[in-house]
Amino acid sequence: MTLLRYLVIISACIQLSACAHDTNFEPEKKELSKKREPRTFDILGNTDGENEINYDKYAAATRFSDETYKVRGQTYSPVININYSESGTASWYGGKFHGRKTSSGVVFDKNLYTAAHRTLPIPSVVRVVNLDNHRSALVVINDRGPFKGGKKRIIDLSKKAAEHLGMMQQGVGRVKVEYLYDDTKQLLAKLSTEERGKAMAAYQHALTTQMAKNDLSKKHRS
Repeated sequence: MTLLRYLVIISACIQLSACAHDTNFEPEKKELSKKREPRTFDILGNTDGENEINYDKYAAATRFSDETYKVRGQTYSPVININYSESGTASWYGGKFHGRKTSSGVVFDKNLYTAAHRTLPIPSVVRVVNLDNHRSALVVINDRGPFKGGKKRIIDLSKKAAEHLGMMQQGVGRVKVEYLYDDTKQLLAKLSTEERGKAMAAYQHALTTQMAKNDLSKKHRS
């Protein structure tokens, strides 16, 4: 599905999901509580059940952010890319960071399924697959990083997520990170009214930009 169509859908669905939350819309509640089926990743038929995400819990006090920022003299520009999928190296953090505030405004809890990413909007939900053992986990992007380990290091996981993926002993691992549209949509719908409005405005801006690029492309082809 194209980015343009996705952005139209996500804007409408965030509004509908928010309304459903406010008016106790039963079909929406059933969808959110439905158990996630285990996923099969290899030809041997091994399965690893994925964790559930409590959208209310992870949305509490979370601030939406897609703002450009600078770390150690380098500028990073987050991009709304719902087709995002990338393979690289993952690290994990905990210890001294436990209890500190993240870039999303919430306090970092090493025992939750969260992660830091340099350019995905905050918050986003992604699937992380350990390419060495085929285990997978759903995590909420609520922080910025990693800023060490080079460009190939694409995500910094919480201790909990690293444990789930079987990465604790080696400290780093080969992973694939994939943006999850449906899960992100439901998480955004749980943000506060102000932060949800910011998210909708950001996605609308991305839609407008994409439409302008499409029009320009058509003119060049004609």
